[in-house]
Amino acid sequence: EIITDNKFCVSKIHFLPKEFIERLKPKDNSICIYIKRNPYDTFISSFFYFNNNVNERYAALNAQSLPDLFARMICNNKKIANRRLLDDYLEKYFADGVPLFGTWQQHSHEWREFAKHNKSIIFAETNYEDLIEDTKGELNKILKSVGITNIDQVTLHESTQKESFEYRKKVIANSSKNMLYGKHFNIKFLRRGGVSDYKRFLTCKQIAYINSII
Repeated sequence: EIITDNKFCVSKIHFLPKEFIERLKPKDNSICIYIKRNPYDTFISSFFYFNNNVNERYAALNAQSLPDLFARMICNNKKIANRRLLDDYLEKYFADGVPLFGTWQQHSHEWREFAKHNKSIIFAETNYEDLIEDTKGELNKILKSVGITNIDQVTLHESTQKESFEYRKKVIANSSKNMLYGKHFNIKFLRRGGVSDYKRFLTCKQIAYINSII
C-alpha cells in the first residue's frame, strides 16, 4: 500500500528487504521503520488472515503456485476448529514461511542485516507490543530516532486516536460502503489487534515448538 502527496511517499509493506528494494527503490536518507511482533501472535494472525481473507484477496492467484498447505487453505477456507490444519500450518509457517514474506525468524534477521549494511537508509525498529502498551511514548521514541525532534504533541495525540484499531473498526463499521480514507476496506482484515491473543489458541506443546525453532 502506497500513499503519496507532493512532499513525500509513504509505503506500508510486509515483504523481505529484497522485495522492498526491488519494488520501491528507496533513495538515500529514506526512512524505514520496522515493526516486529512476537512470533506467537504473528502466527495466529497469519492463520486467521489466510482462513478468513485469502479467498477474496487472492481470488485471481493460481493456487498451484503456492505450497500445498496454502493451496488447501485457499480452496477450502477451513476454520480454527480444524486443529489438524492449525498444526500443519504451524510447522509450515516456521519451517517454510509465507510466500513473499519468508519465515518469522528469516524476516527479523534479514531486516536487521539490511539495517546494518544500508547506512544510507535511516532505520528504526520497534515492537508491536510496545506500540500497543504506550503508543504515544513509543511514537515519540521512533520520531526522535529518525531525526524528527520538533513534535507537536497535540497533533500526535489526535493522529494516535484516529489511527487506533478501535477507531478504524468504528469508522468502517459505520460506513455503508466500508470506506476508510476514501477507499473500500475489507473489515474482516481487522480481527483483534491485541497482544497475547495466541494464548486462546496455542497449546503449551505448540508454544514449546515455536521456542525451539526461533
